[in-house]
Amino acid sequence: EFEGKIRELGPNYPLDFVRVEIGRALARHRNGEKINIIPVVPERTTDYDFASLKLPVDVAELLSFHAVFYSDSDQRLFKDIMPKLEKRLISRPTRRWWIWIAAACVVVAALACLALYMINESRNKAELQKLTGTGYALVNDSEGKEEQDSIMVDWNPECTLTEVRCIRSIINNMMRVNDSLLIAKFEVTEQEWATIMGTEYKSEEALPKRNITWEESIAFVEKLNEFCGAGFAMPTVEEWQHAAKTGNREEWSYAGSADAGSVAYFRNNSMGTCHEVGSKMPNALEVYDMSGNVAEWCYDENGKKKPICGGSYESDITEIEIESIDWRKEEGETVGLRLIIRL
Repeated sequence: EFEGKIRELGPNYPLDFVRVEIGRALARHRNGEKINIIPVVPERTTDYDFASLKLPVDVAELLSFHAVFYSDSDQRLFKDIMPKLEKRLISRPTRRWWIWIAAACVVVAALACLALYMINESRNKAELQKLTGTGYALVNDSEGKEEQDSIMVDWNPECTLTEVRCIRSIINNMMRVNDSLLIAKFEVTEQEWATIMGTEYKSEEALPKRNITWEESIAFVEKLNEFCGAGFAMPTVEEWQHAAKTGNREEWSYAGSADAGSVAYFRNNSMGTCHEVGSKMPNALEVYDMSGNVAEWCYDENGKKKPICGGSYESDITEIEIESIDWRKEEGETVGLRLIIRL
C-alpha cells in the first residue's frame, strides 16, 4: 500500500526522501520483516525529549523504538554514534567478528603448536636420557638380537638427540675383527658426516661421503670422540687389510670373494658413480665395500702423502684388490672414510 502511494505521486512530486525511507522501513516492520529501525537523535536535554515529540502520523511509530542519542555539541557531533549503533543492530558488521574469529584461530593454532612442541620435547628428552643413561652402546650389529655385544661410552651432555641416534647407529654397525679391534660395517655416509660435522647433505640415500681430505677425516674422528669418547680412529693400512682379508680364502684378491663384481663397484660396473653403501655382498665379517665404491683413507704419521685402500668406482679391477695401496696428499672425488674402534 505504501509503495503504491509513492508510485501514484510520480517522480516529479517534491518528496521528503528521509521521510519516505522511514515510512518504507516501518511498512516492512509491520509485515514482520526483521530489520533495523533505530531513531538517531540529539542527546536528551531539559528542552528535548524524543518520546514526547508530536510526529506526523505516517512516521509516528518511530516513538515505539528505542532511540540512540548522539552528542549535539560542536566538539563531539556524531563522533560517538557508530559504537552505539553497532550494539543495537540485528545484523552487526561482520568485519570485526572475522577479525576476532581469525585472531582466535591464530591463538588456538599457536597453543596447539606449543602443546605439540612441549609433548615432543618431553618425549625427546626421555628418549635422550634412555639412550645415554646406561653408559653402554651395542656393537657388532647386535641391536634387537638375543646375543648382544656392547662397549662403554662416555656421552657428552651437549649432544643432541639427533647426534646420539646417529652415533649409536654408527657404533652398532662396528663389527668385531678381534678382541681389540672393531671396524665399521659401512663407509661413513653423507648423512652421518653432516650430522656430526653440522653441515648439509643433498641426498636421502645412504651414499658414502667422498671428496674429503685426510685432515677433514681426522677432524671427523675427533668430533665423534668428543661426543661419545668411544675411541674411534682411522685404520692403519695393516688394520684395514687385516679386516678386509678376514674369512677370505687364500686365492681371493677382493674383500669377500674372488669375483670382483659380486663385492665391489669399480670401473666395469659402476656406471661412473658411487652407490649406496651395503649394495654388494659383504666379506666374512659382514663388512661391505672394502673393495670398490669409494676408496678409504688410512692412518699414517709419515710424510705429506697418505695411504688409500680399497679402490673406488673409477678404479681398474687390479686397483680394488686388498693388497693395492694408493698414496695422495689432497682430497679426491672418489675418496671417503671407514672407521675403527680400538679396545
